[in-house]
Amino acid sequence: MFLLLLATIFCFARVAHSYKAVMFVPTIAQSQVIFNVRIAEKLTAAGHNVTLVLLNMFRFEKEKQLQTNITVLPWEMYVLDWEKQSQPEVNFKELSVWEARTLMAQKLGIFPASCEKMLKDTEFIERLRAEQFDVAFLPMFDLCTVGIVKHIGIDAWIWLNTGRLMDYVAYYIGLPSPPSYVPPMMSDLPGNMTFLQRAKSFLGWTMTMLIYERSVVGHENALFRRYIDRNFPDLTEVARMCPLVMVNSDELYDQARPTFHKVVNIGGIGMKHGDQKPLEGEFRKIVEKASNIVVMTMGSHAQLSAMPEKWKMAFMNAFRKFDDHHFILRYESDDLNAKKPNNVHFSKWLPQNDLLHHPKTRLMITHGGYNSVQEAIHAGVPLIALALFGDQFTNGRIMESHGIGRILRKSEINEQRITELLNSFLRDRKYKDAARRMRRMIEKRPESAEDRLLAWTEFVVEFKPLDNLTPYAVQLGFVQYHCLDVIAFLALCVLLVAWIIFLLIKMVVKIFRIPSLRKQKTQ
Repeated sequence: MFLLLLATIFCFARVAHSYKAVMFVPTIAQSQVIFNVRIAEKLTAAGHNVTLVLLNMFRFEKEKQLQTNITVLPWEMYVLDWEKQSQPEVNFKELSVWEARTLMAQKLGIFPASCEKMLKDTEFIERLRAEQFDVAFLPMFDLCTVGIVKHIGIDAWIWLNTGRLMDYVAYYIGLPSPPSYVPPMMSDLPGNMTFLQRAKSFLGWTMTMLIYERSVVGHENALFRRYIDRNFPDLTEVARMCPLVMVNSDELYDQARPTFHKVVNIGGIGMKHGDQKPLEGEFRKIVEKASNIVVMTMGSHAQLSAMPEKWKMAFMNAFRKFDDHHFILRYESDDLNAKKPNNVHFSKWLPQNDLLHHPKTRLMITHGGYNSVQEAIHAGVPLIALALFGDQFTNGRIMESHGIGRILRKSEINEQRITELLNSFLRDRKYKDAARRMRRMIEKRPESAEDRLLAWTEFVVEFKPLDNLTPYAVQLGFVQYHCLDVIAFLALCVLLVAWIIFLLIKMVVKIFRIPSLRKQKTQ
């Protein structure tokens, strides 16, 4: 009776502190939607009201079913047909520097274009204002939603990313990112870098900020001053006062780097070991007759069926050599049905999480997207990252540093290289042991991602805007921040002292030299 009364009091206390949250979710990839829905589900389970604003920038099929108690507010803003324009060019092609630059400019241009559409829709913005949300979760891709929450008066807002902390967000909040051991997010560089790699890292950081400021921030500043108020504050100034940052990462498996108290890691939320379901149907039959299984999928963006033919045959021929393992692939076509070996199985959809948690699963081959990487980590399964684009190279590098994964680059894809990697993973237990150790560490960490999410969200609503977590660094200019003026002054002082010493030595030499010269003349 006492426990029932206590539970009732707890429920009423939770409802009494119910907040209204809005989450802006750009539908750039299915993983973006899945992660944000997981956040929304945790918040609603805690008694809060959540509205998902789905910013539909791209056309793709949405798979995730939402809970009925989550309000969905779709906003159609198609500016690019993602599947037609992105997949063939990017995923399975070695791009030249010029091609990569052109593609990056095209994708970054999406954000100002979609921002302008939103700012023109005054009815939509006023609808958001009328809701009087207590807290907003904003994506890190651009600063448009940062300006919108400033405009509609939401003081408690959280910068949220489905992956690791983005480079320019770290810069805006004043977080140091030494390029000597913190490479840019989109680079293929390790933490332990050579001289040339450090040079690439330094140039990468510099170019990232220059391109982002020019391609995104400058345009969006102009848009707010055109459509909202010509005296609207600079979006970077608003961003610098961000109350809180949440990233889908974890200090246990992310790259070790400087951080702030306002950066909260909620990596792996909704990925608890034990949440998996028993396999059913064809998957159950495959696993029951197999000694070990390997799972291969490229996520929602990259379809294996779009790979070059020589890549497909390289994988099929390599898989054929491991007849004691069964390979389950997410494959969307039937063009290889007559060519695949008997130990390879295709399906247009996989119960990925359930397969990864099965005790017979030895390895995952993936594109290195952060969602897939985290699912493998939480299942204790090592992985091969066939890095295709974006942060997938860095994700693979981090997994290599922890001894739980390896990168397979596009230029390396051939039967021999794939066979070598499979041998190292399937015949040597060190990767599996390292992956299981990482899983145990996550299970035993003192505080869960779910607890951090709820506690910090409620905290920022109550004590907004958390000025005491904002370092003074955000108010310093480039020269002051890096102490270039101090270095210049000290260097000048050293030069001045050296010059004075030189003059004194010269004077002393002259004093002793004159009598010597006179003596020589008299002789």
